[in-house]
Amino acid sequence: MTGFFKRVVCADGFSMSVQAHNGSYCHPRRGGAEIYESVEVGFPSAPEPLLMEWAESPDEPTETVYGWVPVGVVRRVIESTVDWSRVRCRREYNPGALRGKKITSFVAAGLI
Repeated sequence: MTGFFKRVVCADGFSMSVQAHNGSYCHPRRGGAEIYESVEVGFPSAPEPLLMEWAESPDEPTETVYGWVPVGVVRRVIESTVDWSRVRCRREYNPGALRGKKITSFVAAGLI
C-alpha cells in the first residue's frame, strides 16, 4: 500500500479526501497505477450532490466514504473550484489536455 494522499482543497473552501491505492475503494485497486478509472472519496467538508450515488452512508454525507467514484465525477466536482496553488501534484496538471481522457497517475495522488 502506498501512503495516504493529502485532502483536495478547493478555492471555495470545499475539501475532500481522494485516495487510490490497494487499501482503498478504487479501480485498479493498487497504488501507483498509471490510470485509475475510479477512486475513493471520503469525508467531504460539505454534502456534494454529484457524489451521493456512491455514498456508503448517505444519511451522513460528510462522515462517510464514497467508493469507486468514476474519475470523471471527481474531476467535475473539483475542476471549476480547485485552487491549484494549494494542491501538490506528482505530475503537472493541464486541464485542457485532459478533456475527454482519464486522469493519469492521480493528481488523486496529491490529488486530481
